[in-house]
Amino acid sequence: EYKVFGSFDDIPARAFFNIQTDLECRKQWDKLIIDLNVIDRDINSGCEVIQWIMHFPYPMYSREYLFVRKCVVDHEKKMMIMMSRATQHPNCPVKDKYVRVSSFRSHLVLKPHTTFDENGFDYVLTYFDDPQAAIPSPAYNWMASTGVPDFVDKMHNTAKSFHEGQYGRSTDHGNNTCLM
Repeated sequence: EYKVFGSFDDIPARAFFNIQTDLECRKQWDKLIIDLNVIDRDINSGCEVIQWIMHFPYPMYSREYLFVRKCVVDHEKKMMIMMSRATQHPNCPVKDKYVRVSSFRSHLVLKPHTTFDENGFDYVLTYFDDPQAAIPSPAYNWMASTGVPDFVDKMHNTAKSFHEGQYGRSTDHGNNTCLM
């Protein structure tokens, strides 16, 4: 489990949020993705069930995440929130090709300095998964010192490109809630 928090002054919260929630955009910038799709949606709650297949380095097998995700834009509290947790779904049974990660949760909270569309926001990302493998301590050390910071830099740079119009998509998620 890890927690990442920080602040950016050169991009708006909405751009950073959108690169997280827009799966087609995510497929473009996250080179570890093998496949990433919405399996099911609940229009009433706004929840989505997502299958994410991710490349893991050799000699490990690739991992499959099946999770329910809820995105909330709270205009009153000026917060953007994305919550995810592992789930099961009848349309996506476990297969032998990938290792299914059955324990996973992630929470991303963005708080703009002014508005969602003006530059500047603070963020907190809390993430946990059980990769179902013995990860050597040097790999954990690399992840903490290099992997996660590089990933955050990649998200920042992509959000900057998104904001400058290179991806051209923009979504605003409703104010619905679902139990996470």
